[in-house]
Amino acid sequence: MTDPYRTLGVDRGATPDEIKHAFRRLALRHHPDRNPGDREAESQFKEVTAAYELLSDPLKRMQYDRLGQVYTGSGKPGFSGDVPDIRELFDHLMQEAFGSNPFRGRKDGPRPGENLRTSLRLPLEEVATGTEREVSFERQVACKACGGTGRKVRRERTLCPDCGGSGESRKRSLLRGTGKCRTCRGEGYVRTEPCDDCGGNGRKASQAALTIKVPAGVNSGQRLKVRKKGNVGQRSGSVGDLFVVVDVEEHPYFQRDGRHIYCRFPVSFAQLALGSELEVPTLGGPAVIQVPPGTQPDQVMTMKSRGLPGSRGGRPGDQRVRLVLEVPTDLTASQRSAIAAAADATVPSPTRLRRQMLDALEKIVED
Repeated sequence: MTDPYRTLGVDRGATPDEIKHAFRRLALRHHPDRNPGDREAESQFKEVTAAYELLSDPLKRMQYDRLGQVYTGSGKPGFSGDVPDIRELFDHLMQEAFGSNPFRGRKDGPRPGENLRTSLRLPLEEVATGTEREVSFERQVACKACGGTGRKVRRERTLCPDCGGSGESRKRSLLRGTGKCRTCRGEGYVRTEPCDDCGGNGRKASQAALTIKVPAGVNSGQRLKVRKKGNVGQRSGSVGDLFVVVDVEEHPYFQRDGRHIYCRFPVSFAQLALGSELEVPTLGGPAVIQVPPGTQPDQVMTMKSRGLPGSRGGRPGDQRVRLVLEVPTDLTASQRSAIAAAADATVPSPTRLRRQMLDALEKIVED
């Protein structure tokens, strides 16, 4: 199942109010009524709703936090998650019951490296074009002193401390009785001892930096996967992956709604009444829109394909500009006189809105 915390874009320690706020914001953005015919938005709306239903229930949230990706909704572990996660849970249960997992192979067998997660904050302008960014993070790398084995080679042979040289395990196996000693693999002696640099772990923490390509149109909370850049495995285990979580910054002028961009643009009465040509800022630079004569305040003008590209391709969104009437407050005496003269000379035409208002007033008087 998809991580509900990642779906809502909240931390695991988020409060119920923070989870509710994140759900309302995302549900409004992806609601099918606001995105008719958009299957991607419909799918995202369902994921957001399912994530909120899980995290808003204290019991289900506690069960998910305990079981992680193997949570099935019934409060019991299932097999819908990744295989390594299921194995780790099974090992944990066997460890509690028997002290070890009797079904697991050698204790010193390969162990895969863990996946890592880091965040990347981007301005909206870079989301519009795509970009390359460097991210810094800490990862576990193979110890150079021992080559990742966790042991340093000794020339002389040393009696195995676990079996005393017998080559047989001193612990009885649940299924097979006694067997080969896992420390020396039945040889009765060991040729190695723990590496001084890594303490036998085979790995050491190291700072890493990586340049990643960010595609245009990414959303907040979206994960970018970089293969083989997580922690290295132990004893020749596979290398984990790095997940870069995108966080898009709030813009002071533009508001984003999926692929579409919204903004407010101030205009004068003359520009609305007489019509005008306006140069409006967009994420791709200034662009011109034509305002027809007689345009009313708060009219929304649509600029086709001036929004953001889709994160999965497709036609770019639109930019929608709301024309806000800006009334001057610091007029000179001559400006006041000019406006008054223009007002006296202007005879308002009986617009539909004016006629509706007059009809309503006339009906009130008659009643």
